[in-house]
Amino acid sequence: MWGEFGEGTLTCMQDGVHLLAVLWQSAWVEGGGDQTIPAASLKTLTRLKAMKVCQREDFLPSVAVGKIKEILDEPV
Repeated sequence: MWGEFGEGTLTCMQDGVHLLAVLWQSAWVEGGGDQTIPAASLKTLTRLKAMKVCQREDFLPSVAVGKIKEILDEPV
């Protein structure tokens, strides 16, 4: 994408990240996150806890864009 769109790629990625942050923050505010989610449950996700989620070798394998359809079409 960089080769075709250049700096526009970076701008698009920045806009996308900003939009996601705004959406998550809005959901938190609308859902009353500060009042409804116990502070004790908001601990930082450690590397060990994250790896327990994605440690399976077949979890979201890294593939070329041209092969992603094959991965997404596989039955679960």
